[in-house]
Amino acid sequence: MGGRLRYIGDLEEAFVEILSPGDVFVLGGRTYRVVRITPLQVEVEKAEGARPTVPSWFSEMLPLAYDSALEVGAFRRRIAEMIQGVDREEVVEYLIREYRLERHAAEYIYDYIAEQILFTGGLVPSDKLILIELWNDHDNRTTNLIFHTLFGRRVNDVLARAYAYVFAKALGTSVRITVTDNGFMLTVPLIEIEPRRVLDIARRVRSDNVRSLVEKALRRTELLKKRFRHCAERSFMMLRRYKGVDVNLARRQLNSERLLRIVEEFKDFPVLKETLREILEDFMDLEHAVEVLKRVERGEIEVKVFKSPGVPSPFAHGIVAWGYSDVVLMEDKKRLIAKLHQRVKELIEKGRAEALHSDTAPQNIGVVAAE
Repeated sequence: MGGRLRYIGDLEEAFVEILSPGDVFVLGGRTYRVVRITPLQVEVEKAEGARPTVPSWFSEMLPLAYDSALEVGAFRRRIAEMIQGVDREEVVEYLIREYRLERHAAEYIYDYIAEQILFTGGLVPSDKLILIELWNDHDNRTTNLIFHTLFGRRVNDVLARAYAYVFAKALGTSVRITVTDNGFMLTVPLIEIEPRRVLDIARRVRSDNVRSLVEKALRRTELLKKRFRHCAERSFMMLRRYKGVDVNLARRQLNSERLLRIVEEFKDFPVLKETLREILEDFMDLEHAVEVLKRVERGEIEVKVFKSPGVPSPFAHGIVAWGYSDVVLMEDKKRLIAKLHQRVKELIEKGRAEALHSDTAPQNIGVVAAE
């Protein structure tokens, strides 16, 4: 920055859509911080040792469908109920028989869900339970709100932006987002926040305002700028060729950003309206996000907050790994998950040992607040 710029690599336009100045990402195994985004290039500076701060890039990986996600959630709930009612061997045999699994796979599923039950006192995120996990990472000086929302990546993208918007307003700080098929994580600078306040803020996202919240969150994002250009070109509001001469991409993007600033002054301008529709309904899944929130409001889905005791719960490890590890090197993710799992096992064993010396076993290792 401040010197001569040099070319270091290419980024897909769809990836640039989720970048903002200050974000850290990985290119060619090295980390870079975004300084400025222009219509045709992203200016960066080296950020050695910094962790990536952008949602992980899935490229062409298909997102988990909403209906399939509900089936996975229902499966989790059924198995969790069985684990708390019958012995291990009976559950394993059921998995082998009903789902045609090999024994080692059935045992792994049992252990995975059983550890979540032991760690949280029975809080297994499912089709009927949204778990908001509050985890203070003192090593990295961050507070993480891990939303276990098993509804697929497109639905979670809507929910993540809406919740990020209300938490940013309430806490007066910027919020980093990590989105996966199984949930999303909001990361802020390290603060002390009580589970009850987390619930109070989360209630500000409702089925009747989620669309407006996400639209506000999208303002000034690269996602909106790039998608508006596509819509403006399709509607012939902008031309790719003028008098037989191709208009280069940089000029088209610059023109579209100027147009965007103008049309934002007009209520329900058709091209901007179509841009938002494309983002919310094609790129994301607003319809099912609204359905999820309506089910929460009707009491069909419970919402609980769990305060983790220094390490995230087993079901959170995959989400944390996407947000905290190198987005290119899979080995980093494996090492991080293994480290987190070992800490969970240590805490579970410690909890069991303490229970042996008390009259009643603890209900959970962390702290829970229910809606």
